[in-house]
Amino acid sequence: MSSQFEKEVELLERYGKEFAEHKLDPDSERRRQLYSKQIDLVRSQFPAEDAWKIHTANLYHQLAVLKYADSGKAREALELADKAISSYDLPKHRMLKAKICNMLGQYPQAIAELDYICANFPDSKLYVDARQLKDEIASKPKGGCFVATAAYGSVLAPEVVLLSRFRDEVLLPSQLGAVFVTFYYKVSPPLASLIARVEFLRTATRALLLAPLLRLLKRT
Repeated sequence: MSSQFEKEVELLERYGKEFAEHKLDPDSERRRQLYSKQIDLVRSQFPAEDAWKIHTANLYHQLAVLKYADSGKAREALELADKAISSYDLPKHRMLKAKICNMLGQYPQAIAELDYICANFPDSKLYVDARQLKDEIASKPKGGCFVATAAYGSVLAPEVVLLSRFRDEVLLPSQLGAVFVTFYYKVSPPLASLIARVEFLRTATRALLLAPLLRLLKRT
């Protein structure tokens, strides 16, 4: 590693730390620009090194945190978190994405990210946090319909809303229905996580399982 590279990375670390600590300050845009320019410089001079990739991901992460703090911009935050992951995959980026998905009601996607952390980063400090958040999501008594949300991509999809109403208004008031819902929330998260990650399964679930059920509910 050349001394020049070490100097440039030291400056990169400094700009990154300053932006993270002062991203809410009035001059945050100036700090972001300095950080971004230093990333570009290291990338152009040392393209084979990971330093610029790590800091590119960190910049996207910090920008996502800003959007995440504003609940009205959660979807923008999700896009930035995805960019962070694609730039350099670290557990903190996955954890942020899981939290954003949880905020949006995209519970299967959140659990998929948490499962990924547990499987691929078992030594991370975030492992316990990931397990805890997964347990909290899975134990929601009246959370989103996991499989339907995975298949349709959003807890706000009309199909998911209809299924949720059926659960709340028909199943939960009855003893047998409540037992079924409790069982469903114990066994469905892993299945929903798989469906959320595979487009073929999402399509098949919609066409073969949920569409017939929805037609029946609409008739009754």
